[in-house]
Amino acid sequence: MPRGNTTIKQLRRATVGVSIAGLFIASLGASLREPPLIRIGEIKPTMGLSTVRVKGVLESDARPLRGGSVFYMVNDGSGRLPIFLAQPPAGKLPMAGSRIVAEGTLGLGTGHALRMNIQFSDQISVMPEKFISDFKLSDVTVEQDGERMTAYGRVAKVWHPGVGSKAPHRIILSDPSGSLEIVHWFEPSWPVEVGDRLDVRGSVDLYKGRVQLKIWQPQDIRPYSGG
Repeated sequence: MPRGNTTIKQLRRATVGVSIAGLFIASLGASLREPPLIRIGEIKPTMGLSTVRVKGVLESDARPLRGGSVFYMVNDGSGRLPIFLAQPPAGKLPMAGSRIVAEGTLGLGTGHALRMNIQFSDQISVMPEKFISDFKLSDVTVEQDGERMTAYGRVAKVWHPGVGSKAPHRIILSDPSGSLEIVHWFEPSWPVEVGDRLDVRGSVDLYKGRVQLKIWQPQDIRPYSGG
């Protein structure tokens, strides 16, 4: 066989090998790339079977279901999304108010409601909490959106929704620097009154341009015990 033909065949084989290697590397890179982070309110029914990431706060304690899966209801301020983890994670399940980041596949559940399905426990995790214990209420700004913190102050106003209303309870907490609105959807475990000094733990949230502190559990509102 002429030497030129042999060289051409070798070049073709080398080219095919490089192409296959390139496709493998591209495929591997795509598999390692994080899915896009998306706001829950931007999720559409047409996005079914898409793999995405969401971040938000647990509205209630994560709980095991009869079939062995675990249910999380996550709210990121733009909307809420039920998440189903196929297998329970090791350790204690997170409680209401925990910051969650989850990666899974979107789908439709009962009544064509959007949901996220997760196969493995390492695809959902609790984000580290940030606590600020020594600050003025006026220091709480839009830059702290989503952070967990503890606020101290005196109650300037209390408002409770009417029977059957879905509106939250509201407390206006104040200190010499300013005020901060506290919102929650549970019945208070004890009567909060104007003039009370409170120690309040919650998540900073923005609502119609206003900074709020969302409280998720009754035990996160306590009488102030400091000096």
